[in-house]
Amino acid sequence: MLDTDHQVIAFPLSDRIAQNRLAQLDDVVAITASMVGVAELCDWEALTALQDQRDEMVQEALSEGLPGTFAEAASEKIRTLLLQNDELLIVVAQAKHQLSQNYKEQRSQTQAVKRYLNQSA
Repeated sequence: MLDTDHQVIAFPLSDRIAQNRLAQLDDVVAITASMVGVAELCDWEALTALQDQRDEMVQEALSEGLPGTFAEAASEKIRTLLLQNDELLIVVAQAKHQLSQNYKEQRSQTQAVKRYLNQSA
């Protein structure tokens, strides 16, 4: 007869894999923090490269479920990532707005120069 009242015992290897996945999430948190700084510097090429790297890291870290004992730690790291992502989006939106303002000012100056040149000719 089967005993339906049993516990699942975590094997040390599965714990090690889970700890590795949590460490990978820590790496994702670190790279995301770097991305915020790079975005503040408006280095879009570097930001794109970091985004590609981060995407791969996230996919690997979340490719499989974690044992229940690690779920809370993983959830906390994911919450941190979501907050960082919100911050990153804010920085990028601010940079986009600033670039738009700079473009408008540059366009206005270019038109003023054209008017001057047309009057001088």
